[in-house]
Amino acid sequence: MAGKPKPQPQPQTEPQPPQTQQIRFRIFDGTDICHGVYPLSTTIDTIKERLLAEWPQGKSSIPTSVDEIKLMHAGRYLVGGRTLGESRLRIVPGQVVTILAIVQPPEARQRTGDSPVDVNQR
Repeated sequence: MAGKPKPQPQPQTEPQPPQTQQIRFRIFDGTDICHGVYPLSTTIDTIKERLLAEWPQGKSSIPTSVDEIKLMHAGRYLVGGRTLGESRLRIVPGQVVTILAIVQPPEARQRTGDSPVDVNQR
């Protein structure tokens, strides 16, 4: 009597990390702008350009160039030239990640001597 063939075990595949993330950008007064799903391959510079184009008018602080926009997530500045994936966002599948969009005009930087520090180089 021939027995049933043993089922072959299915190979274990590791779950693939998400390639997109739902993100909103919060400005100084609590308004959220540019809410959407972003590929993790999107560069920080591209996001700053979109923020500049879609920045709400009539606010007391409006950036005039992408250089005046600083993005902060989880206590770290997101550095231009990198992608969202390279910036080590805290990816939470199915949830919205909030990134702060801060306006820092050049004259404010000169007065305080502040410059963003790339904490990713530690």
